[in-house]
Amino acid sequence: NAKPGKQTVTVTYGGFTTTFDVTVQAKEIDRIEITRRPDRTDYVEGTAFDPQGMEVTVHYNNGQTEVITDGWEITYTFDEVGTSDVQVSYQGHDATLTVNVVAKSLTRIEITKMPDNTAYTENDEFDGAGMELTLYYDNGTTETVTEGWTVAYDFSAPGQRDVTVRYGGVETGFTVTVNAAPMSSTVPDDDTQDQSSDSPQTGDDDRLYVRILLLLVSGSALVLLASRKKRPLSD
Repeated sequence: NAKPGKQTVTVTYGGFTTTFDVTVQAKEIDRIEITRRPDRTDYVEGTAFDPQGMEVTVHYNNGQTEVITDGWEITYTFDEVGTSDVQVSYQGHDATLTVNVVAKSLTRIEITKMPDNTAYTENDEFDGAGMELTLYYDNGTTETVTEGWTVAYDFSAPGQRDVTVRYGGVETGFTVTVNAAPMSSTVPDDDTQDQSSDSPQTGDDDRLYVRILLLLVSGSALVLLASRKKRPLSD
C-alpha cells in the first residue's frame, strides 16, 4: 500500500542489502458497476429518482475494488411512460440502471373557480363559462383546466340543485339556485277586443238560426189557424 510518488525499495539477500528508487502512481478507476439495485425501481412519471439501497462497486486498475453508497451523480428524466435509463456517474465513469415509469393517475379534482352563472331558471341549460378545475395527480403535480369536463344536473324544478362535474373518471360538485319560470299571461290588444265584440261567434250563429226557424214555424202555424177560422160553414 505504498503512497503515490517516489519510493525507495530495499532488497536484502544473504546478509547483503541494496536499495533503489521507484515511482508509485496513484491507482485509477477502471470502471464502476451497479452491484445492488435501489429498493425502488418503479416510478410514476414526473417523480424523482430515489437511490436508497443502491450500491456501486468501483473497480481500480490495480485490481482493487471499493463499494460506495453515495457520492455519485444521477442523471435521469421520468417524463415519458415506459422504461427509462438512470445514469450513475462517479469520478468520470458511468453506469446505467433501467427503471420502469408508469403514467400518473388523477386522484381528485377541485373547482377552484366557480362558473360565472350560478343562478338559473327552471329548464335552463347549464353554462360552464368561467369555471376552472384543478387536477391533482398521484405524483404530486397539479394542472388547471377550463374545458374537457362533463356535467350532470336537473333544472326541471326550482330550488337548490346539485351540479356534478366529472373529469378523467373523478367527480366533484357544487350547488346552484334554480328559480321558478315566470307565469305567462296574454292580454289581447284593442284591435283583438273590438274584433271579438263585433264578430259573432259560432255559438251565436247557431242560436240565431234556431230563433229564425222557430219564428218561421210559429208564423206558419198562426197563418194556418187564421185560415181555418175564416172558412164558412157549409149547409
